[in-house]
Amino acid sequence: MKHIVKHLVLCLVLLLFLVSCGTNQTSDVPEGYVLASTPEQDGFSLYVPDGWTTYYTGDILQVYVSSVDRSSVSVATVDSALTPKEYFEASHSNFEQKYTDFTIVEQDEAQLSGKDAFHVFFTATYQEIPYGFRQAIIDGGDGLLFVLTCSAENVTTEQLPTSRLAQHQKDFVDIVAYFTVTGKPQERPEPTFACENTPQGMKCAGDETVLGCHFFVPESYTISISDGAVMAVAEDGSNVQLMPLQESDYHTYLKSLLDQYKKIYQNITVICAGDTVEYVGEMPILRLALTLEEDGVLYHVEQHVILAHKGILTRSYYLLTFVAKAENKDAHTAEWQKIEEALAHS
Repeated sequence: MKHIVKHLVLCLVLLLFLVSCGTNQTSDVPEGYVLASTPEQDGFSLYVPDGWTTYYTGDILQVYVSSVDRSSVSVATVDSALTPKEYFEASHSNFEQKYTDFTIVEQDEAQLSGKDAFHVFFTATYQEIPYGFRQAIIDGGDGLLFVLTCSAENVTTEQLPTSRLAQHQKDFVDIVAYFTVTGKPQERPEPTFACENTPQGMKCAGDETVLGCHFFVPESYTISISDGAVMAVAEDGSNVQLMPLQESDYHTYLKSLLDQYKKIYQNITVICAGDTVEYVGEMPILRLALTLEEDGVLYHVEQHVILAHKGILTRSYYLLTFVAKAENKDAHTAEWQKIEEALAHS
């Protein structure tokens, strides 16, 4: 059931903003490349140029170039009885739904590290910005596919006469060429934190070292950490995510999030547009709440900008996100309230 909401979660991460470094260079990869994955745990070897930043979003490995260049590489494992080509043909409609000007430039079926694979290079536009994608879908055997995706903006400006896509085309080709399936992925252990004053029935999902504050979630939730954010997932796939924000005009920020949802998803109903400041205890909150449809499924989404800590010289703002299938929302309302109340008193 956890996979049901995963795709929507990844789309939300893309809306919000698309830390560890790879090591262990070997003689089998181009000079200047490093191993970004943990083969015995991930089930694959992924090599990227040295200096790129690696992190995990749940069980998906993500790598990006730098804070100013968000060109990226991701690897996901998918349970599917389809061949690599059949999987792409069945799933690329999701790209066509969320992107415009979707165009397949080249595609072929060729083995990769001795495994059947489907390679495709396509372009598409997201929020009026053109992108290029190089993707390889590899058959890992026993109904398991590895989906390797490289993406970069295909934009030139006076300051950037060569697009990010053109800059990294050779990198992307090498990354795909040197990708190797090493086995079956193992379940990643849940991170643990030692937090004082943990509310009864809850556990600490993140502390000052990750978020700058303590973040408590129900004991039954599964915790995963990505680039500066923490996500916790319930058994039915409903989830909560907390990430720090830079101080800005958050009324405008929530409006921009809502505008992006309207461009991407269908049948959106706005419940609360984040126009009014509310309070949980002394913690001020701006709430954006809505329902939206993806692939025929109705979801309930809430995103709250909160001021969790206010000092004499500093203010710490966060984005707290709740996602659930609409039919499961009521079952989690009390839990979400408890998460927010614990955050207000952490």
